[in-house]
Order: sequence, then structure tokens, then C-alpha cells
Amino acid sequence: MSAQPTEAYGAHPRTQDEIGAALPPSQRMAFYRDMGSANEDEIAGVLRRWRLRLAIYNNASEAGCVLGHGLTGTGETRNPWSVCC
Repeated sequence: MSAQPTEAYGAHPRTQDEIGAALPPSQRMAFYRDMGSANEDEIAGVLRRWRLRLAIYNNASEAGCVLGHGLTGTGETRNPWSVCC
């Protein structure tokens, strides 16, 4: 048994530029605004939060979720980018 990763290296964006490039244009400016307003203690948290948002958004279809629909089954819709991380 080996400890090799199951995903290719670099499959998930890690740097500010990679995250910005992976975001849709409608969210890219919000990301850069968060990065620009964060101090040195908050930068890592901002990067982590946006990486998690990307992972949730990108993996939702694999998990069988339909983005934009609530889990309550009431048919309510919401913005998938409003996930609070």
C-alpha cells in the first residue's frame, strides 16, 4: 500500500492567481476584493474559504446535488456562491 495521492498534483487551485482563474467572472472581483482587504493574519483564511467554495461548487454535481436548489425540497432556489464557509 502506498501513500500516493489519488488526485493529480495541482488538481485544486492553491495560489491567489489559480483561485482567481478558477472562479467565474461574477465571483472573481469579490475574491480579489476579499484578498485586498485582508491583513496578513487573514490572508490564509480568505484563501481557504475561497478554495472550499470552489471545491463545493465543483464537486456538487459529482455528489448528485443540484446547485441552486435547497435541500428542503420546497423548490426554493439560492445562489450556490453564497455558501458560508
